[in-house]
Amino acid sequence: MSPVIIVILIVIGIFIIVVLGNKYKWNNTIPDPFNVELEKNKLRSGTYFSGFPDLNVKIYFTYFIIESTKLLIYIYYPENRLITFILISNIKDISLQDKTYLDSRVTLTRFFTIGFWSFIFKKQEMKNGRFLVLKIQENEIEREILFHFDGENMIVYANKTYDALLNLLTQK
Repeated sequence: MSPVIIVILIVIGIFIIVVLGNKYKWNNTIPDPFNVELEKNKLRSGTYFSGFPDLNVKIYFTYFIIESTKLLIYIYYPENRLITFILISNIKDISLQDKTYLDSRVTLTRFFTIGFWSFIFKKQEMKNGRFLVLKIQENEIEREILFHFDGENMIVYANKTYDALLNLLTQK
């Protein structure tokens, strides 16, 4: 086969892949989970940030479902599934903080982890937003579970979630 025919076949192959790939993307766009209306019993919890020993990564698009004794934490996208739960009786306090709260915590952690170098190496800048902080106690161990609300209308969702959870704590 001549090199000209091989080049033509490669160009046609690339063209087909690009055209079909773009057509596939157009037909299967990813829904924006923050613009999806949740059912009444679901509360947006933003992005899981930290706190659970078994979950060492950020988990985007999470929401809460309140049951009688548990606060269930689900992931919305790419699949609706239960991540973990917190017993409502273990929740000791709840607060809504701005980014300065996390900045001060992370600075101390960075200092104790990498020492003097923490002043030289800049940390990743956090965007504005709110942090929902759940202070829980399980078997004599106290920890804070953080959820980050950031983006359009997320402050409104943070306040709604905070109010609902605060109401839940005052009822227990």
